[in-house]
Amino acid sequence: MRAPTKRTTNVFLNVPFDEQYAPLYVALIAALTAFGRTPRTVLEIPTQEARLARLRAIIGACGASVHDLSRVETSGDPPVPRFNMPFELGLTLGMHQSDHAWFVFESVPHRIHRSLSDLGGHDAEVHDGKPEGILCAVTNAFGVRNHTVTHDDLITLWKALQNVVPRIRKERRSLFTPAAFADLVLSGQKLARARIA
Repeated sequence: MRAPTKRTTNVFLNVPFDEQYAPLYVALIAALTAFGRTPRTVLEIPTQEARLARLRAIIGACGASVHDLSRVETSGDPPVPRFNMPFELGLTLGMHQSDHAWFVFESVPHRIHRSLSDLGGHDAEVHDGKPEGILCAVTNAFGVRNHTVTHDDLITLWKALQNVVPRIRKERRSLFTPAAFADLVLSGQKLARARIA
């Protein structure tokens, strides 16, 4: 597999792909597109490739990443922890040095210091498990230097993207497929261009 060209506006999303996380996922895509970023995930790379190669390719094409570790808990029968998200954070940090901005998101304040103490000195953006919290977390991570996007802009864009979700669910059967992800990103970009001058 040939490595894709890196674009600093690409943001790798290392998040849970499940229905419980879906409202936060939509808010994350809305906020990133509002700030002119292009969300990327492993979902968009063909499944014929080995998963680790797909991860390296997509991470290598991104100038930044968001790692939401709020759902690293046990699940299933027997219950096992979800290690994929911490693994992808470690892979990202191993691949990139100073040329990549990375952000850890969490739902509970200070929990990251207990669950991943090796990140000492690096605070997580806390979203409280709510879409509105995701909008604030993305603003803290990506919008500090961008004063053209207001919180009202983010709320408007997020609500508009939420209105597109039922159609995507109907057509794609899930928000977590390659086609559904592409639809969400494209819809977010179109809405951002139309609503944010």
